[in-house]
Amino acid sequence: MPEDFGIVAIAMIVIAFFTVLGLTGSTQYIVQKDTVSESDVNTAWTIDVVVKSTIFFVLLAVAPLVSDYYDDERLTDVIYALSVMSLLSGFTNPALMLKQREQSYKVILILDVVKKLFAIATVITIAYLYRNYWAMVCGHIMSNLIGLIGSYVVVKYKPKFCLEGVKQQWLFTRWMMAKGFLGYFRAQVDTILVSNFFGTSQVGAYHVTKYIATMPGSQIVEPATTPLLASFSRTKNKPDDFDHQIKLTFLVLQLIALPMSAFLFTFSLPFVSILLGQNWVAYHHIFGILALLTVSLSIGSVTSQIIVAKGRVKSLFYYDIVSFIAMVTILFSLKSVEISTFAMSRVAIDWVMILLLFVFSLSKFTRINITKTLVAFLISGSVAYGLTVIAELIFLAELGQLLALAISGLFFTIMWILYCWLAYKLYFSKLHEGAHLYYLISKIVMSVKSKLIS
Repeated sequence: MPEDFGIVAIAMIVIAFFTVLGLTGSTQYIVQKDTVSESDVNTAWTIDVVVKSTIFFVLLAVAPLVSDYYDDERLTDVIYALSVMSLLSGFTNPALMLKQREQSYKVILILDVVKKLFAIATVITIAYLYRNYWAMVCGHIMSNLIGLIGSYVVVKYKPKFCLEGVKQQWLFTRWMMAKGFLGYFRAQVDTILVSNFFGTSQVGAYHVTKYIATMPGSQIVEPATTPLLASFSRTKNKPDDFDHQIKLTFLVLQLIALPMSAFLFTFSLPFVSILLGQNWVAYHHIFGILALLTVSLSIGSVTSQIIVAKGRVKSLFYYDIVSFIAMVTILFSLKSVEISTFAMSRVAIDWVMILLLFVFSLSKFTRINITKTLVAFLISGSVAYGLTVIAELIFLAELGQLLALAISGLFFTIMWILYCWLAYKLYFSKLHEGAHLYYLISKIVMSVKSKLIS
């Protein structure tokens, strides 16, 4: 029920608030550094252990206060349990940072898949046995536990406590922590306000639909662009290569993020009905609206990485201050509106602020034509939405929602592939990034074919 998710959502808001204080930026520091020594890795790990262990004890202290504020004693035990995640993440093997720096993603992928499988199995088992919110709590803990154990299995590295070069890392880390703190509030202020303006059921509905609606961004778009983002630091002093890598990344975003966001927006009702059941159908419109965040969050991630690669983390911190103030000011004035209007305003503000960051980063650090890039996104976005409208016309509800959604989805996918092929032939084949992406896709297709044949 939405109320079960509401309990976990409120607890996760508190956990995430303190966890974000522990985002030391160690991974970003290691990835963007020109040369990395063993002491750099060990120092980054030491900082993580100290900071996240401190957060663990702070969470134990504030849990009763949160329960009193929301007048719900259940929150105390939930926060106690979830606070263990901070401790587990702090001791994770730092050698994974080196794997990301080296763009060696096989072990990271394996570990992520194993974590998810264990978490899913845990959630399903406990949900079946007890049918309450503890299933989700245990799933979160299991994911972090497997992540900790697995990090030492997939990478044979034994970290040591070390503070050599801590001052140099702190100069980078302090801005990443400040940025993370404000970035969290900017990203979660809507859920925080919903927890104060609306009831537990609506909090749960908003939190879960937002999570699922933005899942394509975190589970598909982000992994697809991570290798491209990691190369920013390597090309930051080569203007032509740097610009090319950025344009290639934005092209990938157009091909992946835009169609997924448009499809989820148009088919929000069957998606919510299939994934969450009839108790959630009343909130399908919120799901559709929040699905539009997939594109803005993806663009925001890329533009942020551009600024980080150039070593201008302070600029991101100032951006988060401005966007946070704008978000709070506008959303706080909407406490008496419908929750769907609240969600729509949240998306609109995010789009405006991300657009400003987009223009700033490209004009300041690249020679990319901003107008052409925006027009390309606008055209692809319009086509994506138009194709979903056509796909909706062949949605045959009498076949059952799952089958009908599959048929419409297949039709939409085929039409989108045809559009991409046409766009490549008419325009992108003439561009360096278009030819590069075609080459990468060809390699993937050939690799899959060879494995199928063998």
